[in-house]
Amino acid sequence: MAPSNSEVEEDIRPFAALPRYPEHYVDHIEFSPDDRFLATGSNDAIGVRLWEQLTGRHIREFKVIGSVRSLSFSPSGRQLAAISHEIKTETAYLYMWDIGKVAGDEGAEVKMEYKKVDLGSHVVSFSSDGNLIAVMLPNRIMVQGVYDGRLVTEITNSTGRRFEPLLGWSSSDRKLFFAYSESDSYKVACLDVGSRQPSQVTISLAQDNLKSPEKSPISSLTCSRDGNILAAALPEGGIRIWDAATGKALHDRLVGHLDNVSCVSFSPDGVWVMDGSKDKALRVWDILTGKPALAPLRHWAQQQIKAVACSPDRRHVACIDRANHVHIWDVQAQKLVLSSVANYNVNKGPSFTHYPQGDVDAIQWFPDARRFVSSGSSDDYIRVWDDQTGEEVYNFHYYGGPRIGLSPDGGLLAVGPSREATRPVVLLNASSGEEYTPSLVDTGGHVRKLAFSPDSSTLAILFRTPQGTNLHLVHDVTGLRKVNVVPQRAFDVVFSPDGEHFAYVTAQEYPTWLGHTICLCRLDTMEVTARLQTRKKSANTHCLSFSADGRRLLDASDKGDTAVWDLDTGQKLFDIPVEDQRRHLASFSPDGRSILSGWWVTKQRAGVDLFDAVAGTRIWRIEEKQVPTALSFTPGGDRLAMGFNDGSLRLYESSTRKLILPKSEKTEEKPADGRASPSGAKNAPGASKRQQGTRAIPSGLADTDDESIMNMPAALGGAARRRAEASSAGQTASTRKQPPRKNDLHPQPGLITRLVSRFMPRSSSSGRRWIRPIRLVSVGRARERNLAGASPDAAGSRSRRRQNSQEDDDSSTSPSPPQSDRAVSPRTGHGDGESGASSDSGFCDVIRYCLCITCC
Repeated sequence: MAPSNSEVEEDIRPFAALPRYPEHYVDHIEFSPDDRFLATGSNDAIGVRLWEQLTGRHIREFKVIGSVRSLSFSPSGRQLAAISHEIKTETAYLYMWDIGKVAGDEGAEVKMEYKKVDLGSHVVSFSSDGNLIAVMLPNRIMVQGVYDGRLVTEITNSTGRRFEPLLGWSSSDRKLFFAYSESDSYKVACLDVGSRQPSQVTISLAQDNLKSPEKSPISSLTCSRDGNILAAALPEGGIRIWDAATGKALHDRLVGHLDNVSCVSFSPDGVWVMDGSKDKALRVWDILTGKPALAPLRHWAQQQIKAVACSPDRRHVACIDRANHVHIWDVQAQKLVLSSVANYNVNKGPSFTHYPQGDVDAIQWFPDARRFVSSGSSDDYIRVWDDQTGEEVYNFHYYGGPRIGLSPDGGLLAVGPSREATRPVVLLNASSGEEYTPSLVDTGGHVRKLAFSPDSSTLAILFRTPQGTNLHLVHDVTGLRKVNVVPQRAFDVVFSPDGEHFAYVTAQEYPTWLGHTICLCRLDTMEVTARLQTRKKSANTHCLSFSADGRRLLDASDKGDTAVWDLDTGQKLFDIPVEDQRRHLASFSPDGRSILSGWWVTKQRAGVDLFDAVAGTRIWRIEEKQVPTALSFTPGGDRLAMGFNDGSLRLYESSTRKLILPKSEKTEEKPADGRASPSGAKNAPGASKRQQGTRAIPSGLADTDDESIMNMPAALGGAARRRAEASSAGQTASTRKQPPRKNDLHPQPGLITRLVSRFMPRSSSSGRRWIRPIRLVSVGRARERNLAGASPDAAGSRSRRRQNSQEDDDSSTSPSPPQSDRAVSPRTGHGDGESGASSDSGFCDVIRYCLCITCC
């Protein structure tokens, strides 16, 4: 029977013959010395499989009894050894295959049995000359001849001692390193093969580990191929490497994962040590320097790493994850080049996501408003994003869950640890990632916030230690770095727009007040100039924000209450309505006219509100199914970036709430004639009165450049545009063959251009450059009404309808611009500063402007 298409596709995938998870497990992987083959060991009926390293093609399989516990290639690459264990019969089996011979040939397979073997450590290792093989069983260690099988030496396990899975030869083959545990202590010993005398090697471990007998002080202990270096995973995270001769640690703890290390391995030449982790990443370390040799090797196709190996030439790193998938990385390109996961080379990671299943703690925009930077405590990367494509432009690695602060000029990036308290706060070049030395402050705690002053010269560092939350101010960050310490416990800090003051929230108790207090201080003298008594409720976090003019201060807490304060009078202006939400994030818009507030009820019911900064009324609401954890306006305020607790990012237009990123794959519905149906069509069935009422089409002034404003057509209505398009389409055939006329080469002047030309001098003999005498206030649309002939009752009725429509708009979730940007109904007489263009659709385009008439 011919195989089906699905079977054929299954067969041609790399490493397609691997056993399926979770019925079986693949726990071992080894490169051949010539870098041609890759061997894997599993617990299924086959046991050992041989693969072509470059293609993942299945070459050969070797059947074993029981589960494979260890693999080893001989230095020549001709022999492959495996040790397996069968639980039912309590028997261990040693296999040695000559991979150059066909199965059934003489000497193609050597098999040895060891009876009465319990569960425990099973390891096999060839000597460097390939003549001897060491075998570790739970009850003894043997050294045997590869070709004659003779027993060279043997160590029998004593009562109360348990062998640990470490077995390695020295470069001279005279010593064999092994490990054992006894009386809750972990020891490494060295056996002299010639004299058969063991000697102990003392490796230095942290005292805290030795005090925890229920927890092994180290795991995944391994030895370099020459026997000179030992490495192991530590229970507190990271790995440590030791000199095998002296037992001294070569470096401090090497930490680079978000979770504990699950496997450790050396490169064959002993230059690198590699570790895999439960966080689905691989790390490669330079043994000489103790620094990362590569960036973390992480891919969406990888799961928790179980085993890792390096090719002899150090060009490839291979690993096995918990789902039995094999992945091969190109070291130079740091790219996954082969995997048993289908379509591994297709980017299936979540689009526009900082880090899956991790909070986005900070979002900050560069001054050009084309890029923004994000960070999160669950990820060790600082990522820079393009606001047009949503693509990651570049990233920086910082272990410890980076907390970031971007300077207003976009040149500096302050980074501190939110998860690993041992890391210092450093200063980086925001474009290159180059670190300015020395580091800024070694806080000894978890950083909660980093904020630059408006002139980028001073950095505020808010960090938490076991004693409380502290605030340090580092002046002249690129120079002498003078540090001032705020003595009180602080919850948040923010700089005033002029850079002369800063504000922080403290829990210090004053004689007449037992709640939290906002302190306003001078930056140069650190003198407290004002205190605002906020609330008697205790809050764990606060969020402060100055208005653009520096005269108002916004304070939000995790208890849900958000207040706006007048700094001139020290009085509270109003509170943002809480309802049933918790408002933990809040910020003024760059122009100070609106307030952005994040809220949540549950993790599936959350969102963001925009409020009028004067009246405190809500303008619009965006509901999300994730909790917003970071909010940031662009410098111009026309767009809004959000980060959420699931690691996702969103980019919206501020005025319309239109989602910009991630881009939706849904397309607009089109009518039968093929034209796109306009949003909110007036004649659409079921269109609400609110859609047909007096509503301005939201238009942010930042989205319209000067040239577009001056050349805005005289009739902006949809019907007028359609007539123009139809007329243009009807003349296409006749004009295509005719030379362009003079008027066609120069577009007709727009409405505002023609309007202001009446007040502009036609020429200037003095050569003086005239300043454009117009400033746009707003552009909008409104239903055309004839108010001149209306009776008082009719006018009152229309006024009531307009009021009801406005109230409906304010309470709805549809886009609604600020009141100042709403177009008003045109009057019968043309008033100053207003112009209208009518269309036959019943709507009028309204432009509000300021006009300066030159007098000379």
